[in-house]
Amino acid sequence: MAYIAILTLHLKREYWEQIRDGKKVCEYRRDKTYWRKRILKIDGSIRKFDLVHLIQGYPKSGDKSKLLIRKCGSINRQLTKHKEFGPHPVSVFRIDVSQKPIKTTPDRQAQAAAGDRQKHSGEPMETIMSKKKVAKKTTAQKPTKKAKDRQTTIPGVIPKVPKEVQDAVDSYVDRLRARQQLQTEESDLRTEAIELMQKHNIMAVDIDDGEKACNLEPGGDKLKIKKKESAVVAA
Repeated sequence: MAYIAILTLHLKREYWEQIRDGKKVCEYRRDKTYWRKRILKIDGSIRKFDLVHLIQGYPKSGDKSKLLIRKCGSINRQLTKHKEFGPHPVSVFRIDVSQKPIKTTPDRQAQAAAGDRQKHSGEPMETIMSKKKVAKKTTAQKPTKKAKDRQTTIPGVIPKVPKEVQDAVDSYVDRLRARQQLQTEESDLRTEAIELMQKHNIMAVDIDDGEKACNLEPGGDKLKIKKKESAVVAA
């Protein structure tokens, strides 16, 4: 059974709606360490993806209303100028998302889930899918137990969560997911900065109009931002 390669992209609402409405046919990602690891093979060539999952923001788990599934078109490197990347042209990956929307079947979803598991466990795809079929068959044959009478309410537990509580929890989870994504991107950008500073033998880079400096710490594996000491001029 073939592995389904999926590329996942989180987008701002503006761009997500433009793609949904057919007004935007491509999406860009900066040609940096974070996206190179996801888009390029070890030899530097571009991976082939079957599907692209376009997600509006960071929705709560199970919210399919903010998910678009498209066939993944071509992916190319190019220079482009865009308001999201600043005033100058930058190197990006251009991802074609113009392919018609598709609907996933249960078998296709199972293959995708198995593909994710294969990526982490290293098990052959045939072994993973075989285990899933055996587990499903065993579950179907297992005799069902007669349901016992249960309390309709549990003392001390509110049956229905108040809206303000639900909204607060949803807001927290959304922010948590966004922070986790930013942490991953920050780690990749930090690694790239360290590698380039080491390559050019640079130990410190001025920031904030020279008020502070980003320093490469002894050992060459950490960056630290410090306020620069003012020079004292002798009278």
